[in-house]
Amino acid sequence: MWIISNLQVQTGKGLRRQRLLLILIPKMPSALEPPRLISMEVTRNGIADSHYRILANRKVKYITVKPGALDAASLDDMDLDFQNVLPPLPYQEDTWTLAYITRNPLSGRLEATLSSAALPSVKTIWHPQMIDHLDIERTEYLALLTQECKWKADSGPERMIAKMARFYWEVHYMEAETRMYQVLEGRGIAPKFLGHVHEAGRVIGFLLEKIPDGRHAEPADMEICKEALRRFHGLGFVHGDCNKYNFNHTPEWASCPH
Repeated sequence: MWIISNLQVQTGKGLRRQRLLLILIPKMPSALEPPRLISMEVTRNGIADSHYRILANRKVKYITVKPGALDAASLDDMDLDFQNVLPPLPYQEDTWTLAYITRNPLSGRLEATLSSAALPSVKTIWHPQMIDHLDIERTEYLALLTQECKWKADSGPERMIAKMARFYWEVHYMEAETRMYQVLEGRGIAPKFLGHVHEAGRVIGFLLEKIPDGRHAEPADMEICKEALRRFHGLGFVHGDCNKYNFNHTPEWASCPH
């Protein structure tokens, strides 16, 4: 767009009228990032639901492929090219969170049913810090629901541990652990709880400190692990899975549980 205007300029010979040409360049809308697959739980034999978690426009969409909707080859292709495997979906719209994919038995075509139903969340919110899951950058995969990470809002070099539910049936694990870390807060037998991790306000996990110089327990650490367990039992709880990987040993102490 061009705008021509007149203005007066003071010179040594008095006022002189000049024409000014302004070129206004309209701001183009920012390009939306293409949807990408961030988690999946797949049953390739086709006899149970397969679940996919898609990040689109900083929002998470949950897609359930019902049995019989896709064959094994198509399920194998989902992680590489899900947009061409599934029917077209309005990924950038905020009107839905869940999609159920079925195959019409008469036409043979794939069909999608969209829903905005609320998903379960962790209810035990006791720490003041809330951390958006999009602000967590994974630095190392540790287990299915556990990762070493960096919190983007923290400018320091420290690494942390994030535990997050991917799908709705994993939320109750996070609920139980969140309650336990509340009980263990300040007792010296668990990593420091740094805050709750949320997805668009829905709490799905938590962030822990990474124990410096920590390692899994070894047979030589038996006595110090027993002492950590005695303190844990003294609070009225039983761990239930006392393997070496659930103890974090440091030169000063052993922490339990994970």
